[in-house]
Amino acid sequence: MRDTDTFNALHLNNAIRVSPGDPGAFFFYSRAALCHLFCGRQAEAYELSKKSTRVYADWDSAYWSMIPALVQLGRTDEARSAVSIFLELAPDATVNRLRELLPVRNPD
Repeated sequence: MRDTDTFNALHLNNAIRVSPGDPGAFFFYSRAALCHLFCGRQAEAYELSKKSTRVYADWDSAYWSMIPALVQLGRTDEARSAVSIFLELAPDATVNRLRELLPVRNPD
């Protein structure tokens, strides 16, 4: 866990809390989900990414945290379903392209 991820998650949670009806909340949910994922809180990451898809069903970025969270939680069937949805939303997505978009590395 990195302190910056925890810090960012807290700030994003505050943004969501002070503006609960914001139609752009899907963005904050998906970014907070990534922070929670990076902090090892997969269940929270999944819940926030799911909330993001409820607000904006076509937001493919929500799946960037949802899929690995589901895999790490051992929910592989749900992860496969999420991958299918993600690929419908982003048919040109590839592993290499996602690595370019998300230049994240394991600090260990």
